[in-house]
Amino acid sequence: MEKENSETGKIINRKRRFLTFFIFIIISSFFWLIIKLSNDYTVTFRYSITIVDVPVDKWLIENNKTELRTIVTTTGFNLLKNNYLKTNKRNLNVSLLTVPYRKLNKNNYYISTQNIIDQIANNLSVEEAAISLDETDIRFTLEGQLSVDVPVIVRIKINYKKQYNQYGKIHVEPDFVKIYGSETVLDTIKAVYTEEINLTEVSSNFTEQVKLDMNPTLINSDTQYVGVEIDVEKFTESSIDIPIIKSQNSNIKLFPESTKVYYLVALKDFDQINSNSFTIMADTTGISFQSRFLPLLPINSPPNSKIIRLDPKQVEYLIVK
Repeated sequence: MEKENSETGKIINRKRRFLTFFIFIIISSFFWLIIKLSNDYTVTFRYSITIVDVPVDKWLIENNKTELRTIVTTTGFNLLKNNYLKTNKRNLNVSLLTVPYRKLNKNNYYISTQNIIDQIANNLSVEEAAISLDETDIRFTLEGQLSVDVPVIVRIKINYKKQYNQYGKIHVEPDFVKIYGSETVLDTIKAVYTEEINLTEVSSNFTEQVKLDMNPTLINSDTQYVGVEIDVEKFTESSIDIPIIKSQNSNIKLFPESTKVYYLVALKDFDQINSNSFTIMADTTGISFQSRFLPLLPINSPPNSKIIRLDPKQVEYLIVK
């Protein structure tokens, strides 16, 4: 029994010694890693540079992506963080709105890489002094574009609440915009459209800035948004008897000589409607075909009203000799 207890004690002691040694190795490795990561190292990063925010009257001809070799001296901690945890930040957008660029000759331009070191430093969380670049400049080609003024067309799907409807025309500001592009592209464009506006159960005025729907790979414009205004009013349905007119040279008698016009009108304009508000004419072209009936044509109606139907919508006639 004593022999077995002795053997068990030896095994426990060996396990304790092994665990102590293992913990010691881990602690030593941790401090070794901290010391190593605290040291400075020099490594190379490769950045893909993309030129963005090209002036609207220019066109970037050559590929706007270039590779820039960046040499960085920093601590192991920063290298670990940026090399493995921030690999998605190896792409750098260079905006021509914020970074100065100069002209080399007719269509060729360049950016000094010294003007983007601050962006790279922020990207890598290091001081600017820790960075050196192989290239002194980034070169690219811009070509001037043609321009043309085109109208703006509002693309809209609108559903009005019962008894409500659009009052007057849709107002767009500006209603024309200047667009830039190649001659072959501009020759095919007669107008630019807004992004689609979808409205339901509308019962009040609509006023909003709406983005223009343009393909930036084909055309550019100084104007990206336009103001769209739609006046909405409550409408009512009514009817009125209107005499039918005929051409001055017609020697015909109509049966009946008037028709009832059913129409929609904005409530605020209701009192302005009278028998002179509409003009209904008999279409006498059917006489030459010996047609029994002549259709009626509305040729005039008040603004902001809509004719729903005529009763009757055609009349009989008699030629008077």
